[in-house]
Amino acid sequence: MLLQYAPGGELFTYLRTAGRFNNGTGLFFAAEIVSAIDYLHARNIVYRDLKPENILLDKEGHVKITDFGFAKDVQDKYGLRYVDLTMLVIVFFSIIFRTMNGGYDGLFDPMKTLN
Repeated sequence: MLLQYAPGGELFTYLRTAGRFNNGTGLFFAAEIVSAIDYLHARNIVYRDLKPENILLDKEGHVKITDFGFAKDVQDKYGLRYVDLTMLVIVFFSIIFRTMNGGYDGLFDPMKTLN
């Protein structure tokens, strides 16, 4: 399988270099990621490996989601869509708060949330 060239590299590398994002940059990437996830959900695909290492940037800084190994088609036998957004929200806020607070504090730990 071939992947379109993404000269901006990984979001993880960009985040590590920047240390933390200002509000405008964080909101830009958040909007791009939500838009990409919405696109996938409209096609009955749940992406279950959201992390900065799996988000690539094109030459203009727009995101490209990679690594669909854990993605899932979510149609049941009647053709109905169902999506559990709990983990997406937990991971999304974990990334945002990690960025804003300068480190992971365990506030949105999925294992703590589910227990």
